Amino acid sequence: MKRLILILLGLAAGMTACTSTDSEKAENSAPPMRIQSVEEAERVEKSLEKKPDNMRAREALARFYSSVVFTRPYLRARKYDNIRWLVEHRPEHPGLWTPEFSLDPAFDGTERYSRIGNLWRNAVEKHPKSAAVAFNAGKYFLMEEPLAAEMYLKKACELDPGSSIYACSLGNFYEIYAFRRTGNEIPDALEKAMAEYERAYALDVATKAWLLPDLARLAWRTKRYDRLLKAVEQMEASLKTGSKEWYAGNLIYWINLSRGLLAIREGDVKSAGEFLLKAGDTPGSPQLNSFGPGMLLADLLLKRGERETVLAFLEKTKKFWAPRFQKADAWAKEIREGRTPDFGANLRY
Repeated sequence: MKRLILILLGLAAGMTACTSTDSEKAENSAPPMRIQSVEEAERVEKSLEKKPDNMRAREALARFYSSVVFTRPYLRARKYDNIRWLVEHRPEHPGLWTPEFSLDPAFDGTERYSRIGNLWRNAVEKHPKSAAVAFNAGKYFLMEEPLAAEMYLKKACELDPGSSIYACSLGNFYEIYAFRRTGNEIPDALEKAMAEYERAYALDVATKAWLLPDLARLAWRTKRYDRLLKAVEQMEASLKTGSKEWYAGNLIYWINLSRGLLAIREGDVKSAGEFLLKAGDTPGSPQLNSFGPGMLLADLLLKRGERETVLAFLEKTKKFWAPRFQKADAWAKEIREGRTPDFGANLRY
């Protein structure tokens, strides 16, 4: 379960876009197979005896087992066997980085987790020139073994230095571990994340404009205010040609949030508040609609006594923040009661 939470947090920072490769899109062009019951899963398992390399069937089984195994733990062995076959026979397969193909030692058992981990290590040794295998291995170890994850993700980048996808994913890894205390801290993780995002953007400027909010956020975190201003200018330029893109709402939000952060650094609280309200005018995006808005600027303004501005901003977010996810009402209630909400992960993105 912890692994799924980590992946979801990563999605807020763009992990899905980082890892949606062209080869994956091509291989998954056919409609996915859907399994609705244990009986249907058994029939699909039976069909694999004749055609074990039916990847649509194996992906369907992975999705099904992942969705039901928490309520039907007796299916853990089947989930394990399916993953084991894939790692042994198709370790390069696109999409093996996703939670459906991972194991959580706390739930699935440390022995099963370790067995699959050893298979991944063997796969990398067997395919020393495959960036895809190294990448998938790195994703498997992402939650439990950060040093192994870093080693394999870096190996994928070294084997394919022209891949913006691998650079972006390595940057995402560093950003996650900059905020996670595991006993195996990674020195200068935010700076490393920034460097990888910069590299990913430089490799594919035409299609990686969605990375600019991440660069802006890390520029603020690392106190590179000149880079933050440059990110604003890049986002404004990208918005002129990409106003219909899925990430346009993120650009609108972060252009104003960034200008507000720069204003508050200069002591101009009034302008910072105005920029916060403009950020709230974004039409939304897949990330904003689910995970909600980054609250960095709102938190700084709240600490400076700008309660009404922050309340007005929270009200604006309700037009794009899906009702079943939104925390705006709860936060607003705390602010009206004179308390400062714990914005949690919303201070990270």
